[in-house]
Amino acid sequence: MSVSGKILLVEDERILQLVHSKFLKSLGYQFELAASVQEAIALYQNNSNLIDLFILDLGLPEVAGSFINPEGGLIICKFVRAHECGQKRIPIVALTAAMEKGIRKKCFEVGFDSFANKPITREALEFKLKGLMASGSEKPPFFHQNNERVNNICTCSPK
Repeated sequence: MSVSGKILLVEDERILQLVHSKFLKSLGYQFELAASVQEAIALYQNNSNLIDLFILDLGLPEVAGSFINPEGGLIICKFVRAHECGQKRIPIVALTAAMEKGIRKKCFEVGFDSFANKPITREALEFKLKGLMASGSEKPPFFHQNNERVNNICTCSPK
């Protein structure tokens, strides 16, 4: 099976890297793997035109080997949304085991397009990715679940 689209998978736990990598390979996706906020942002900066979708763990170290920042994935999402000005909107999926109250709302407020709890099955991941990838590169404005439009958070200067 072959599908189009390159995914940036950002996960710091080695076992989950292996599991999610296996899922993505079996679904036919090409992907890059990052394990920290710094690594993910560097990969995005160097390959933004090649990335079609992000899967972000929320709790990530800012630098490989450092302490986990429970909002690491939020930092990456904010960075991407602030720097994709005039470019295609890249779908971003939050993948987390965090069960704190309000985490889903917080994810959507910063610009995530989808949210999934860990552990995720191959089938659930496939369904989620097909829906987001099928939308194409031109994304409509992001809306909260209550249909309020999210303000443009682009911080780039006009080109």
